[in-house]
Amino acid sequence: MLKNCVTGDMSQADENLLSNSMFGYFWDPKSKFMKMKISLNLSKKKRNVRVRPALSRADLSSLSDLKMTKRNLLGLTNSFGDFLGMADPFTIRFKLLMKNLFDKDFPLLWDDPVPDEEKQLWINLITEAVQSGEHIFPRSTRPEKAIGGPMIVGFGDGAFPAYGGCAYLVWEYSCLDIDLCVSSSCLGKDGGHFSSALALAKGRVTPLSGFTVPRNEMSGGVLVSRLVLRLARSLSLMKEKPKSAIILLDSECTISTLEAKASLLKPFFHNRRAEFLENMDVVSQLCTMEPVHWVGTRDERKIVAQLW
Repeated sequence: MLKNCVTGDMSQADENLLSNSMFGYFWDPKSKFMKMKISLNLSKKKRNVRVRPALSRADLSSLSDLKMTKRNLLGLTNSFGDFLGMADPFTIRFKLLMKNLFDKDFPLLWDDPVPDEEKQLWINLITEAVQSGEHIFPRSTRPEKAIGGPMIVGFGDGAFPAYGGCAYLVWEYSCLDIDLCVSSSCLGKDGGHFSSALALAKGRVTPLSGFTVPRNEMSGGVLVSRLVLRLARSLSLMKEKPKSAIILLDSECTISTLEAKASLLKPFFHNRRAEFLENMDVVSQLCTMEPVHWVGTRDERKIVAQLW
């Protein structure tokens, strides 16, 4: 398995290379890119097999004739196999539309057709998804001539509809061509160049009961702390361990919660504050150089940093 992850099956014809599958993604070992294929199917299942093929561009003109219910739209929403979250900013829109079907004064039954207004929103989103077809991204986050381990950078935020977070890996690498380099920070073989790549992302829709904005922002902070912890644990198994980690939070409420005494907080914020700080304590033990810290990004005059 490890050998195939590193090199891939290079013996196939070029047109078949993207048929290689790794953890649900298709990838081409020659170009070192991975692909998430967006395949949507509204037909019923018979013996766990769809009775019709997935939607194609030729089917878009007849979408209005298809019966859309909570049952088949829920299956459509859950059909994305994107555990890395690379397409989460797009796929979460399906979850938001799905939430609208449940958030009604008179909830629909599972096989009731959705209202015309809601159906048009689904048609527009399905059309956009089918036309895009696929999402291609680099398989590796590490650049050529990387120096040491990476720095983990996380971003978290929330709003009324949803909250989420993402984590990037920032690598320092040696100059690829000293003679042609024009960067003022270039240090030649000692580095001075940096490359960042998205490693993990996750978005979640707020519950039907609703969250306030401060609760959403705090939930986004906890979510990104989990992503950073997951990356730090995975990278700690490698030869070159992560150097440091930082989490950027665009919320004064979240910063204030993390600074406050636990005894002053109600259970919702108390529990999430405890998990966030516990996650960061573990991450700080896994990093090799700088201490882990988190900062607010709303106002430069009010930036607060917490060091472990």
